[in-house]
Amino acid sequence: RIYRFNGAEFEQLTLDHSYVAELVRREEITEADAATHPYRNMLTRAIGVHSEVQVDSWRLTPKEGDRFILCSDGLTNELSDTELMKHLLKNPLASNAAKALVRAANMHGGRDNTTVVVINVNIENIQTSESDTGTQVNEKQSNSLISDNKHNGLISKLFLRLKRTRVFDLSDVNNLEEN
Repeated sequence: RIYRFNGAEFEQLTLDHSYVAELVRREEITEADAATHPYRNMLTRAIGVHSEVQVDSWRLTPKEGDRFILCSDGLTNELSDTELMKHLLKNPLASNAAKALVRAANMHGGRDNTTVVVINVNIENIQTSESDTGTQVNEKQSNSLISDNKHNGLISKLFLRLKRTRVFDLSDVNNLEEN
Protein backbone atom coordinates (compact mmCIF):
# COMPACT_ATOMS: atom_id res chain seq x y z
CA ARG A 1 0.00 0.00 0.00
CA ILE A 2 0.93 3.63 -0.39
CA TYR A 3 -0.51 6.26 1.93
CA ARG A 4 -0.17 10.04 1.94
CA PHE A 5 -0.20 11.87 5.27
CA ASN A 6 0.14 15.63 5.67
CA GLY A 7 -0.38 15.95 9.41
CA ALA A 8 -4.14 16.35 9.09
CA GLU A 9 -5.31 14.05 6.29
CA PHE A 10 -4.41 10.39 5.95
CA GLU A 11 -5.39 8.71 2.69
CA GLN A 12 -4.70 5.39 1.06
CA LEU A 13 -3.56 6.09 -2.50
CA THR A 14 -3.41 2.52 -3.79
CA LEU A 15 -5.96 -0.24 -4.09
CA ASP A 16 -5.33 -3.63 -2.55
CA HIS A 17 -5.06 -6.36 -5.18
CA SER A 18 -6.66 -9.23 -3.34
CA TYR A 19 -9.75 -11.32 -3.88
CA VAL A 20 -11.41 -9.95 -0.75
CA ALA A 21 -10.63 -6.32 -1.67
CA GLU A 22 -12.37 -6.96 -4.99
CA LEU A 23 -15.41 -8.28 -3.12
CA VAL A 24 -15.48 -5.13 -0.96
CA ARG A 25 -15.20 -2.86 -4.02
CA ARG A 26 -18.08 -4.75 -5.64
CA GLU A 27 -20.02 -4.30 -2.36
CA GLU A 28 -20.49 -8.05 -1.99
CA ILE A 29 -19.03 -8.01 1.53
CA THR A 30 -18.30 -5.32 4.12
CA GLU A 31 -14.89 -4.17 5.40
CA ALA A 32 -15.69 -5.95 8.66
CA ASP A 33 -16.38 -9.20 6.79
CA ALA A 34 -13.16 -8.76 4.81
CA ALA A 35 -11.05 -8.68 7.98
CA THR A 36 -11.93 -12.29 8.81
CA HIS A 37 -12.69 -13.69 5.34
CA PRO A 38 -10.94 -17.04 4.72
CA TYR A 39 -9.53 -15.77 1.38
CA ARG A 40 -8.34 -12.37 2.64
CA ASN A 41 -4.70 -13.17 1.79
CA MET A 42 -5.29 -14.34 -1.78
CA LEU A 43 -3.53 -11.89 -4.06
CA THR A 44 -4.76 -11.09 -7.56
CA ARG A 45 -1.50 -9.34 -8.56
CA ALA A 46 2.12 -9.64 -7.45
CA ILE A 47 5.61 -8.94 -8.77
CA GLY A 48 7.73 -11.91 -9.80
CA VAL A 49 5.00 -14.50 -10.26
CA HIS A 50 4.30 -14.02 -13.97
CA SER A 51 6.56 -12.53 -16.64
CA GLU A 52 4.30 -9.46 -16.72
CA VAL A 53 2.17 -7.77 -14.11
CA GLN A 54 -0.56 -5.16 -14.52
CA VAL A 55 0.70 -2.01 -12.82
CA ASP A 56 -1.44 0.82 -11.46
CA SER A 57 -0.09 4.27 -12.19
CA TRP A 58 -1.29 7.79 -11.59
CA ARG A 59 0.04 11.32 -11.36
CA LEU A 60 0.10 13.30 -8.19
CA THR A 61 1.80 16.46 -7.14
CA PRO A 62 3.53 16.16 -3.78
CA LYS A 63 3.11 19.12 -1.49
CA GLU A 64 5.47 20.47 1.13
CA GLY A 65 5.01 18.45 4.30
CA ASP A 66 3.49 15.40 2.61
CA ARG A 67 4.69 12.08 3.89
CA PHE A 68 4.34 8.96 1.80
CA ILE A 69 4.23 5.60 3.51
CA LEU A 70 4.95 2.51 1.40
CA CYS A 71 4.23 -0.64 3.32
CA SER A 72 3.42 -4.30 3.20
CA ASP A 73 0.33 -5.84 4.72
CA GLY A 74 2.46 -6.91 7.66
CA LEU A 75 2.00 -3.33 8.87
CA THR A 76 -1.62 -2.69 7.95
CA ASN A 77 -2.82 -6.03 9.32
CA GLU A 78 -1.40 -5.11 12.74
CA LEU A 79 -2.03 -1.35 13.07
CA SER A 80 -5.11 0.79 12.48
CA ASP A 81 -4.94 4.02 10.48
CA THR A 82 -5.16 5.93 13.77
CA GLU A 83 -2.14 4.06 15.14
CA LEU A 84 -0.20 4.69 11.92
CA MET A 85 -0.90 8.42 12.18
CA LYS A 86 0.09 8.48 15.86
CA HIS A 87 3.52 7.03 15.10
CA LEU A 88 4.02 9.36 12.13
CA LEU A 89 3.22 12.41 14.26
CA LYS A 90 5.58 11.27 17.02
CA ASN A 91 8.45 10.65 14.57
CA PRO A 92 9.16 13.50 12.13
CA LEU A 93 12.30 11.86 10.67
CA ALA A 94 11.39 9.35 7.97
CA SER A 95 13.81 6.66 9.15
CA ASN A 96 12.62 6.96 12.76
CA ALA A 97 8.98 6.78 11.66
CA ALA A 98 9.62 3.64 9.60
CA LYS A 99 11.44 1.96 12.49
CA ALA A 100 8.69 2.94 14.95
CA LEU A 101 5.99 1.53 12.66
CA VAL A 102 7.80 -1.80 12.22
CA ARG A 103 8.42 -1.99 15.98
CA ALA A 104 4.72 -1.28 16.69
CA ALA A 105 3.57 -3.92 14.19
CA ASN A 106 5.85 -6.47 15.84
CA MET A 107 4.54 -5.52 19.29
CA HIS A 108 0.97 -6.06 18.04
CA GLY A 109 1.76 -9.63 17.06
CA GLY A 110 3.98 -9.31 13.99
CA ARG A 111 2.30 -12.27 12.30
CA ASP A 112 3.72 -11.37 8.86
CA ASN A 113 6.88 -9.82 7.49
CA THR A 114 6.69 -6.02 7.68
CA THR A 115 8.24 -3.62 5.20
CA VAL A 116 7.89 0.14 5.66
CA VAL A 117 9.44 3.07 3.82
CA VAL A 118 8.56 6.63 4.81
CA ILE A 119 9.31 9.49 2.43
CA ASN A 120 9.14 13.09 3.67
CA VAL A 121 8.55 15.70 0.97
CA ASN A 122 10.69 18.84 1.15
CA ILE A 123 10.15 21.06 -1.88
CA GLU A 124 12.02 24.16 -0.71
CA ASN A 125 14.42 25.63 -3.28
CA ILE A 126 13.31 23.31 -6.08
CA GLN A 127 12.46 24.99 -9.35
CA THR A 128 9.72 23.32 -11.33
CA SER A 129 8.23 23.98 -14.73
CA GLU A 130 4.50 23.95 -15.28
CA SER A 131 3.02 22.08 -18.23
CA ASP A 132 -0.40 20.87 -19.23
CA THR A 133 0.19 17.68 -17.28
CA GLY A 134 1.10 19.40 -14.03
CA THR A 135 4.35 20.05 -12.21
CA GLN A 136 7.44 18.47 -13.75
CA VAL A 137 10.54 17.78 -11.69
CA ASN A 138 13.72 16.51 -13.32
CA GLU A 139 15.64 13.46 -12.02
CA LYS A 140 18.30 15.52 -10.22
CA GLN A 141 15.61 17.55 -8.45
CA SER A 142 13.55 14.49 -7.54
CA ASN A 143 16.43 13.10 -5.46
CA SER A 144 16.31 16.23 -3.31
CA LEU A 145 12.58 15.72 -2.72
CA ILE A 146 13.38 12.73 -0.58
CA SER A 147 14.60 13.46 2.91
CA ASP A 148 16.17 10.92 5.23
CA ASN A 149 15.71 8.03 2.82
CA LYS A 150 18.73 5.86 2.03
CA HIS A 151 17.05 4.55 -1.14
CA ASN A 152 17.19 8.01 -2.80
CA GLY A 153 13.64 7.72 -4.06
CA LEU A 154 14.17 4.70 -6.30
CA ILE A 155 10.75 3.15 -5.88
CA SER A 156 11.82 0.06 -7.81
CA LYS A 157 14.27 -0.79 -5.00
CA LEU A 158 12.09 0.00 -1.99
CA PHE A 159 10.93 -3.55 -1.49
CA LEU A 160 14.28 -5.32 -1.66
CA ARG A 161 13.12 -8.73 -0.57
CA LEU A 162 10.21 -10.10 -2.56
CA LYS A 163 9.09 -13.54 -1.61
CA ARG A 164 7.49 -15.76 -4.21
CA THR A 165 3.74 -15.54 -3.79
CA ARG A 166 0.93 -17.40 -5.48
CA VAL A 167 -1.37 -15.05 -7.35
CA PHE A 168 -4.96 -16.08 -7.82
CA ASP A 169 -7.23 -15.03 -10.65
CA LEU A 170 -10.73 -14.16 -9.51
CA SER A 171 -12.03 -17.13 -11.50
CA ASP A 172 -9.75 -19.45 -9.46
CA VAL A 173 -11.31 -18.28 -6.21
CA ASN A 174 -14.85 -18.37 -7.58
CA ASN A 175 -14.21 -22.02 -8.53
CA LEU A 176 -12.96 -22.73 -5.00
CA GLU A 177 -16.11 -21.27 -3.50
CA GLU A 178 -18.34 -23.34 -5.78
CA ASN A 179 -16.63 -26.62 -4.74
